[in-house]
Amino acid sequence: MKNIEIKYCQDGVCQLIFNRPEKRNALDGQMVAELCFIIEELALREDLRLVILSGQGSHFCAGADREWMRSMGEASEAENLRDARVLARLMAELEALPVPLIAKVQGGAYGGGLGILACCDIVIASDDARFGFPELRIGLAPATISPHLLRRCGPAIRPAMLTGEGFSAQRALELGLVHKLAAEPMLDAAVTQVRSEILSCAPAATRAFKQLLRSLASGHAAPGDAPALLARLRASHEAREGIAAAGDKRPASWMPQ
Repeated sequence: MKNIEIKYCQDGVCQLIFNRPEKRNALDGQMVAELCFIIEELALREDLRLVILSGQGSHFCAGADREWMRSMGEASEAENLRDARVLARLMAELEALPVPLIAKVQGGAYGGGLGILACCDIVIASDDARFGFPELRIGLAPATISPHLLRRCGPAIRPAMLTGEGFSAQRALELGLVHKLAAEPMLDAAVTQVRSEILSCAPAATRAFKQLLRSLASGHAAPGDAPALLARLRASHEAREGIAAAGDKRPASWMPQ
């Protein structure tokens, strides 16, 4: 892939690194298409346990590439609609990924980059990172990403989207867009800690529970789905192994050695 670096690890972790540092990892049509393809492929991998998103260089993602936006300004409304739907598909596929999705944020995260963060399960950011929605200030709108941001942050995110004013990592934490802050030198260590915690959890149970959480958040879960999942997990091989391992004071079989 031209714009995304992919690293597979033996412990079932995949690292996706936005690789346009000269553009502050800004999104363009090709990068969005590459991300869609990669996420679709990862969703099919049964050995996958965790995906970590990060950005090469000094920024996570600067939002939409200005040259891309300029070129799309010359395209028809129908062409722009097709293009916007690809971005919408990417957001939906990120949210639907069956394993936990972590984002590591340094520098700046703007516009579409914030949409990506809203689709992640856990966002760990440098305490000096900056965030914002510049779209309205250039005659556009954060429209495609807004459903995901409202679902993540609620109405408290609306002023930031309407004013375009930048905000701090601390404010992003208060809004629920970010879940953990770390000083820049400790950012990798903070991600490694969360990575270890997720890998200590049973993989099949984690996948099943993430699916339930998504159904609950979207309002598509039936009243009996939650107790049915617990009943199924109680009778599973993973639960028997996990309970036995806890009783024997040993690591469960799925834990990295």
